[in-house]
Amino acid sequence: MLLETLGHVTKKIVLNAPGDSVYDGLEVELGFEMWAGIRYAFLANNKPNSKDDFDLANVDVYPSGLFIDESVDQRIYNSAMERFGENYLGCIH
Repeated sequence: MLLETLGHVTKKIVLNAPGDSVYDGLEVELGFEMWAGIRYAFLANNKPNSKDDFDLANVDVYPSGLFIDESVDQRIYNSAMERFGENYLGCIH
């Protein structure tokens, strides 16, 4: 998923969802589908002072569930924060 965010991987897969006319056969990015399956496993904290229901569905993974070594390249740090620093727990499929 991080390699995809960095632009090194662009693999797509075709969803196999028999009986679902919207998603069966739909082509999606592999990183998105991987994230959809593991996003609930990240340790996270609710955002303070949530304004609405959409805001409640976004949680902070960093710094509780994401550690990035301070010696990592800034580009990798930024990509990791973009991909894993915040998590949306609402419906995506």
